[in-house]
Amino acid sequence: MINEALERPELLIIDMVKDNFEEEKNLPITPFGKRIIDRLNPLIKQSV
Repeated sequence: MINEALERPELLIIDMVKDNFEEEKNLPITPFGKRIIDRLNPLIKQSV
């Protein structure tokens, strides 16, 4: 049996598109990617 008190969720982020946050690339995904960063940062801090 696994001790659930010792388990914690982890976060795995895989960037499949190189440089997709660079505004000068003018990719349609860039605005969405930039908006999600603020939501991901607290999760990243918890998983470290």
